[in-house]
Amino acid sequence: MWSDFAIIDSYVQFGLTFLQEKATDLYHFAKRKAVEFANSPQAQSFAISAIWFYHSVETRVYFFLKGLYDDNRLIRGPVDLVYFIIGTGINKSHLREERKSENWIEICKLAKEENAFYLVSRSLDLDSNDVNIGKKINEIVCELGASSGLDTFFTLKYDDTYITRAVNSFTDINSKESNVRFISIEYTHPLQETPVDLKLDQMHYIIGNELFSPAFILHALENQPEPYHFDMDYEVNLIDGQVKNVSINSEQYILIDSENTYDVKGSK
Repeated sequence: MWSDFAIIDSYVQFGLTFLQEKATDLYHFAKRKAVEFANSPQAQSFAISAIWFYHSVETRVYFFLKGLYDDNRLIRGPVDLVYFIIGTGINKSHLREERKSENWIEICKLAKEENAFYLVSRSLDLDSNDVNIGKKINEIVCELGASSGLDTFFTLKYDDTYITRAVNSFTDINSKESNVRFISIEYTHPLQETPVDLKLDQMHYIIGNELFSPAFILHALENQPEPYHFDMDYEVNLIDGQVKNVSINSEQYILIDSENTYDVKGSK
């Protein structure tokens, strides 16, 4: 009888070993096929298309809801109340308050003290009939000090347009909207595990605008809620409207140079 049990046990052990080996082989086979699929051009093309579709839908939904909010007081009132209640319990020390003026200028200078980078900012509200904007920009630059800092840029909000350039690049406000778009803007740094997804308002896509300089990037990081580490070792990965990948570092920025094109420029 004991011999019968021994035979049964040997068959059981053989069966378990066989199943374990086959399960291991199946796992490695599935893993290999999954890696091959992920590295295939078809999978990468699908992933890029999915990212583009997601950001496109997200942008459309945002502007649709923003239009409802701006045009309907019955919706705006409850939404403002909810945000007020939520805001009382959330620390928003790194987020800037929305300006009440329709037109304004903000100048940001990137400075460094020991190993810490920070922004020095000045802003000024404008009237709709302001004509000597260049002079006002120079006055604010003087207020920031004689040193131009590591990088200095200004943002001029005028009606429905954001003009963003280096302080010495201002010409006029009669700028035309470009068809250039970035459907993904991702900030990465070797000292942080998770990239930070940055947003850019559609009104920034103006011909002549200079985007993603170091001061511009730190300003964008300060106006979003995710944790980040900033110094000059960062990299920004972009996917444009043609699903083209572009990466820039702290010595580069993007110039929208025409209605349909942009260029990667070196630091000024």
